[in-house]
Amino acid sequence: LGATRVTVPEFYRDKPVTTILDNAFYNLSTLEQIMIPATIRTIGVGAIPNYEALKHIEVYTDTVQQNYEPIYTSSEGALIRYDMGEVYLELFPRGKTGEYIIPDDVTVLRDNVFRYAQITKLTIGIGVHTISRRAFYSCQKLKTVEFAGKGTNDLKIDAEAFYRTSNVTTLRLPARLTEMDLQ
Repeated sequence: LGATRVTVPEFYRDKPVTTILDNAFYNLSTLEQIMIPATIRTIGVGAIPNYEALKHIEVYTDTVQQNYEPIYTSSEGALIRYDMGEVYLELFPRGKTGEYIIPDDVTVLRDNVFRYAQITKLTIGIGVHTISRRAFYSCQKLKTVEFAGKGTNDLKIDAEAFYRTSNVTTLRLPARLTEMDLQ
């Protein structure tokens, strides 16, 4: 199957679609864009494989929200998840290029979130307090990482956050950095 775009429906048989099952889009290596409805509550393991062609994930709504807060949203093609007071940058499309600015409401960069990303410059929003293990795994085109503004939260950068990311020439760390594991 050579599909380049998939849209998950918001409703099926008059009921909201709430789950994308494990490995739902497995082997769709030509997929460039995935459209996900705001009704989604759960995305299974490997449901959205981050193939090289993937450039954009969008959370959409065609109808009026019904008595629930969305768990997922998107920003400039990246998938964001709200959970227990934290805002996770959940998945960054591997095929997206250029610069990316992480929204200020994001608090955690998940493990491997930028794995193999093709971006060259990243600005990390003021809300980020945790950069997880291997967040930037093998981002060989990444040259510049900056932190926006001053931020008020302490910042922790886990071990191997930049594992196999060897071409960064500019890394501007903020004064709020309290812990960085350089293992």
